[in-house]
Amino acid sequence: MISDKEISTEDIFVLYGTESSGLYMSEILNQLGCKIYAYVDSSESKQGDVFLGKTIYSPKGIYNLKNNYTKILIASSAQQEISEILTNIGFKKRIDYIILPI
Repeated sequence: MISDKEISTEDIFVLYGTESSGLYMSEILNQLGCKIYAYVDSSESKQGDVFLGKTIYSPKGIYNLKNNYTKILIASSAQQEISEILTNIGFKKRIDYIILPI
């Protein structure tokens, strides 16, 4: 369960995932009036491309841009693997990134 202390419309989000879950979560965030800064994908072939008008970064690449956003939302079914990737880079679960109940 996600609490209102973890995410708010004041946050600027990065979505990790550019498949159907990322698309769906983007639509929800847009309907709520939330701002999406960028996307992250583990697939090197997608990194540097544009998804829904925003750049797709690598996990390490987005770490260097931490001043531009407030939260990463994992919008993917590969939640455990992505959580491990983000933790290994230096992000903190429930502080820097949120695993969405999908």
